[in-house]
Amino acid sequence: WSFRKQIKRDSLYSFHSWMGIITGSIMILVGFSGSIAVFNDEIEWLVTPEIRADPSKESVSINEVIEGVRSVSEAASFQLLFPPGEHWSFAAIVDTDSTALNVLISPETGHVTKVTPRDGYSWSLSFWIRQFHVRLLLGLWGRILVGIFGITLILSCITGILLHRNWIKSMFQIRGNKRPRVFYMDLHKLIGFWSLLFNIMIGFTGAFLGLENLYNQIQQKWVNPTIETPIVASQETSRGDLATDGSSLQILPASELISRAQAHFPRMNITRVSFPRLNRDQSEYSNPVVINGDHPGALIATGQSRVVINPHSGDVLEAEDARQLETSSLLYNMLDPLHHGYLGKGFGTSIKYLIKILWALLGITPGLLAITGSIMWWMRKKQRAIPKPYEESFLQEPQLNADASRLIQQRQPWQYALLASMPFLALGYMVQAIVWRNGWPIDLTMLQHWLIKPISLMALCFPVTIWLYGSPNKQIGFITAS
Repeated sequence: WSFRKQIKRDSLYSFHSWMGIITGSIMILVGFSGSIAVFNDEIEWLVTPEIRADPSKESVSINEVIEGVRSVSEAASFQLLFPPGEHWSFAAIVDTDSTALNVLISPETGHVTKVTPRDGYSWSLSFWIRQFHVRLLLGLWGRILVGIFGITLILSCITGILLHRNWIKSMFQIRGNKRPRVFYMDLHKLIGFWSLLFNIMIGFTGAFLGLENLYNQIQQKWVNPTIETPIVASQETSRGDLATDGSSLQILPASELISRAQAHFPRMNITRVSFPRLNRDQSEYSNPVVINGDHPGALIATGQSRVVINPHSGDVLEAEDARQLETSSLLYNMLDPLHHGYLGKGFGTSIKYLIKILWALLGITPGLLAITGSIMWWMRKKQRAIPKPYEESFLQEPQLNADASRLIQQRQPWQYALLASMPFLALGYMVQAIVWRNGWPIDLTMLQHWLIKPISLMALCFPVTIWLYGSPNKQIGFITAS
């Protein structure tokens, strides 16, 4: 019984170790980039002089800011992003026929200070950092891949709890006067204990936010494929709803529309106003104006309250208070602030930055655990090929251990890694053949189909497969070693 119990524990240790080794490099990249991304706004403020504003100077009206945006592209639709603080300028995302533009507008003059095409990932440093964290710069399937690594982080936390005992003793213990492996073991346990709840939370929120993209793809392409309708027809329908007579075709000033939204929700802090495309003679809108904002609340994603307004009559067509949504929406809106650490936005500057610093420090713990765990694994393998518990059990119960001894001595991790990789390598080449057969161009999209999809499956299934292939006892896995 003791021998079988030790075999099970050793298999769990192998699973935990392989999980950390396989996913460790990604955890380091995602964790460290996530810690930096907590301060994305501050980084962008430091590296972009045009985004800074002088609060001592008088600001122009919101209508003059809108005129500045319209000077870039008169009829295009755009989103006006309100400054997050008094030291910030206005920003706008302008959707032209050819590309999207990022526009910065001075609140002191209303003039455009910088126009940047939003092409690729490198048009903004803060955007690059965030996209590296959420999708490793690999598009949709990169986001799904990062979501899968959220699941592996949760599995690593669970197996770590099952493996390590004496957690109370490990809370403060670091034995620096012992062997190096003992030091790294204590450090691994210490970091793991104090970051356990955080890492489970980060793993869950990251997995949900990442894998929802996979769910949406399945829904849109296979379960409930949408039928595209001509845009012109939808605009004509919307125009008929907005403009009921000739007098209502006059466009109300932006300040008036914002005042009506604030009158509807007095406590809403406006963060974004979305203006639709103008018609050819620029006399009317074809769709409503949408005003988004924040209501007081720590666990609410930014910009989830909204007011939809008829830009000609000023009537409120629709309104949503993010605090009064159904339970599923409330829970979903908690994920983003929990994951990215902007919980303290309503509690003052000190609390806001205290939480950001805490999130940044805890965000590097998955990478630190991967590093310390890999060092422990390497030292253990270097120290002895057969662990001491097996040697003791062989002496105590020799009649049970002849076959197990042979299997343990013959087991080579690279063999199981190769066997476990075969199905996914075959899948990768199948996807590659489909790509070439359909004549798809060799671009980032092709690389996502060729590489990221099989790698995503490998990341999710690889540790389990190795565990099953490597189990020396048929009672541990579904595949027997014999």
